[in-house]
Amino acid sequence: MNTGFGLPKPFLRPRLQHPQAVAMNKQPGQNDKHNHAQTCPHIHTAHSNECPVKPSAASSCPYHGKSNAATNGPAARRTASIAAHLFQAENAYQEQTSVLPFEAIPGPRTEDERTYRTDNHAYLMRLHDQYGDVFRIIRRGKPVVFVRSADLVRRVLLSEDDFDKTFDADHASTPTLQYLMNIMQPLLKTAEVFKSTDNHQHRFLLKSIFNASDVFAPGFLRVVRATLETWPTHAKHFDTLRASHHLVFAAVMVIIMGENQSYTKEFYDEATNVLEHFEQRYSKPMFDVKINAEDEAVMARLEAAGLAVVKEFRRRIGEGTQTLPGQSEEITKRSMLYTMMQVGSGHGGPGGDAAKFSDEEICGTMINTLLAASEGPASGLSTTMYDLVRNPEVQERFCREVRSLAQQFTGADYLNELLENQYVHGTVLEGLRMKTPVAIVQRRAMHDTTIGSYAVPKGTIIGVCIAAVHKDKNQFSCPHQFDPVCFPCMLSTVPASPCLSLAPPCPTFAHLSTARMRAQRHNLPPRDPDPHSAC
Repeated sequence: MNTGFGLPKPFLRPRLQHPQAVAMNKQPGQNDKHNHAQTCPHIHTAHSNECPVKPSAASSCPYHGKSNAATNGPAARRTASIAAHLFQAENAYQEQTSVLPFEAIPGPRTEDERTYRTDNHAYLMRLHDQYGDVFRIIRRGKPVVFVRSADLVRRVLLSEDDFDKTFDADHASTPTLQYLMNIMQPLLKTAEVFKSTDNHQHRFLLKSIFNASDVFAPGFLRVVRATLETWPTHAKHFDTLRASHHLVFAAVMVIIMGENQSYTKEFYDEATNVLEHFEQRYSKPMFDVKINAEDEAVMARLEAAGLAVVKEFRRRIGEGTQTLPGQSEEITKRSMLYTMMQVGSGHGGPGGDAAKFSDEEICGTMINTLLAASEGPASGLSTTMYDLVRNPEVQERFCREVRSLAQQFTGADYLNELLENQYVHGTVLEGLRMKTPVAIVQRRAMHDTTIGSYAVPKGTIIGVCIAAVHKDKNQFSCPHQFDPVCFPCMLSTVPASPCLSLAPPCPTFAHLSTARMRAQRHNLPPRDPDPHSAC
């Protein structure tokens, strides 16, 4: 039997009838032997009513040959309990293996675009509350399926053989810029590694960078501490978002070019201009998502400034002057720019005889990495600081934990201990959960497959509203309460964390305590009225 999507309909085993239902349907005085196939745990189907336990061993099977009155004893109740568990397991099996047609997925069918554009994740959260963990809508004439439960989210995001990445935003993009739904700035199309097409070779070339967190850790520490020294210890008004962007910019540039960032000011200024431009543009209700000429112009200026950095880095590497005294040469040689410049150069870099990267592609990769890696952490840092100030008891304990570790450890050991500290780790994850910096993640079905109990045809867009996952009461007991302690407890009970914003959490966040941000409570906005705040 075929479901219409190339999926064979699985063989469905007979359901076990619940023992309570058996008792309700039994006639007065009826001998249990007649219902033995439905109640005895030794018999798993209704194909036979023969119990494998010998009749002489009456104690081995409390149902076999017993009268109706005998089934009310303790042994019968224990057996009924076992049968009930079998009943539940069988039903769960059938629910997982019964494939329903794609059209059976519940949902409003047509998306309310205006509500989505103005209410965004809150709109999707309401749809999940109304329709459950899986619902379907029609967006621009195409079906989009949203999932929320932890098991379905893991399947969609981790099953690389079934789902691939997709921007699903070509309608708003241009030949040079790719519009994205989950970060503010568009990305340059000159960077192959960021495209949604098959780019595994490009990603493989950069693998040595992504696996070098221990190498970069000392550089992170030095640039973060230097940046925090410029922050005020007491200020009535402080732009935490802008300061966080500057901090994360410095940390990400360690990965891109090492610790010597002395000639990146113009590049940083243009990156800030891009941020401000799109902040203003996208803050207007019902803004036009299509990239326009002004968008192209501000991104072109950023690209020109980036090319200047790439060329200067190449020159300094050639002269041996990129790494300054007191800085790590190993960090420089593991950086993104250095790695990409060695490809195909004959100097023993990764890639062997692979074609060289052009300066334009190196620049595009650098800019896209900076934009994609900076916006989420910067947003997460600033909103978590806001939550800490609104929860002073959490802030005080968090600071004590960080100071204590700083007195005992240094360098990479310090960062590792920060990540191992349950309260620090829980605070970071809780900050990301409460106000996730990534709104929506999308995938595309690579072939006919299933989502839960529903058939999903090839090419279907699958969406994950991260805020809906993080505020799901089925996964978090108090989803609207900032509680760093409950997060590690929850993590110990599930195979993987449903917190999807960042993995692993940004280690630089812990250093924010050293800035001693003691914002006065009377300068904070009042708490937002939240009908869900009482758990």
